[in-house]
Amino acid sequence: MISDTFRYRFGFISLLLIFSVLAIVNPVEPTLSTDLMFYDEANNRINEERTTIEKSDLVVRITHDDGGQLSSNLTRVQELISIENILLNEKNSE
Repeated sequence: MISDTFRYRFGFISLLLIFSVLAIVNPVEPTLSTDLMFYDEANNRINEERTTIEKSDLVVRITHDDGGQLSSNLTRVQELISIENILLNEKNSE
C-alpha cells in the first residue's frame, strides 16, 4: 500500500514538472516600463503635441494653455515674472 506522504510528494513533484514544461514551452517575457508605473502629464502632452518631422534639430514651441504664444506677448511674460516674484517672496518670508 502507498503511504499518504508518498502520494503528496508524487503529486507535488508532478505539478512542478508540469509547470516547468509549461515555462519551457511558453516562457514569460517580463517588460517593465515607467509609462505603466507613473502617469506623467508633461510627457503625455509632449507626445500628443509632437510634430511628425523627423529631424535632429530641436524646435521648442512654447504656448499657453489658452492657445496664445507665451514669448511674443510681453504683457503675459511680465505677468509670469510678477507671479514668480510673488511666489519667491512668499517662500523667502516663511
